Amino acid sequence: MANSVKPGPQGTPQHHHHRHRRHTAHPPPKALPAATTPGPRGVNDQGDPTRTTLLGWTPNLTGVRDWADHTAHSLEANWDAAWKWVGDRVGGSPVHTPGGTHVDRETKAPVTTGSKPPAAGTLDLSFLGDYVGGEVSKADIEAAAKDLGCDPDLIYAIARQESAHSSFITVEGRTVPTILYERHWFRKLTSPHHKPPSPYEKDHHAICGPAYHRTHRDKKTKQLIDKVTGVAAIDDDIYGPPGLHQYRRIVEAYGLDRSAALQSASWGKFQIMGFNYKAAGFNDVFAFVKAMCSGDPAHIKAFLKFAKTNAVLLDGLRTRNFEKIAEGHNGAGWRSTNPEYASNLQKFVKDWK
Repeated sequence: MANSVKPGPQGTPQHHHHRHRRHTAHPPPKALPAATTPGPRGVNDQGDPTRTTLLGWTPNLTGVRDWADHTAHSLEANWDAAWKWVGDRVGGSPVHTPGGTHVDRETKAPVTTGSKPPAAGTLDLSFLGDYVGGEVSKADIEAAAKDLGCDPDLIYAIARQESAHSSFITVEGRTVPTILYERHWFRKLTSPHHKPPSPYEKDHHAICGPAYHRTHRDKKTKQLIDKVTGVAAIDDDIYGPPGLHQYRRIVEAYGLDRSAALQSASWGKFQIMGFNYKAAGFNDVFAFVKAMCSGDPAHIKAFLKFAKTNAVLLDGLRTRNFEKIAEGHNGAGWRSTNPEYASNLQKFVKDWK
């Protein structure tokens, strides 16, 4: 399914997908230790025996006291020290730090992690941030809804529509955020003056070209049919399965244009497009992706900021207008790409308890 290419309420494209696809969730291999930082009710975030988790979310999403935030801040401090060391001693792009991390000197984005190159046949996912973990509780959803001035079941329904129950998956043994790669955005972002053709389109058609097509399964033959062509789906022209397939595409695109690649995918629980990084509260797409990799608390924080900058979405949430929510989250052409979006939201709000 394609993202909307029509401008949003601020004159820029407003994200997203027009699909509801379930992903296979894979929990991290080890349980995270109980937090020692008090939560909003004066209890430990993960040690609270009354905690109710939904959609894999955890308490304390909005405060700096969030245990995940403290961990992330510590990581940030280490990164800052590394950048200073690099800036003082090394020039050129990319550069190599003592810890074995290649970084882009201009963007400060990790390129390759570790002292050894990736094993043959594996994907180099070192440009992603580390997974910290964390879930969001029912109380946190209610707090987010209060901040936006809407009913909490609407936030729940949007998350269900965008990523089902799985905002993180396992790819090659690593916990990574659910993504959906969009080749038409990569083409647009790498084309001179944002007008096709892109210099990568001819030789990299699978990850740079027109929007991917939607598919359906033929009831008799069980064959996957391209809804645009009406014939058997061709892998290069359809979204394809979630997980590894999507990461193979973004890794290929990342090797051509790092910033454009990360902006051309939607990320996490609310499937916010990378090119909406500023609306989600980040200075660049690299910081946005790093946060999306950290855990679910970062996903809902990004959604809060994104919703506050999206007049149509915010109005739809506050007036409980499902069609406006669909338009705000997917663009004005949502009916042609995912006509079930609004009705799906109406269905999912009934599951909120």
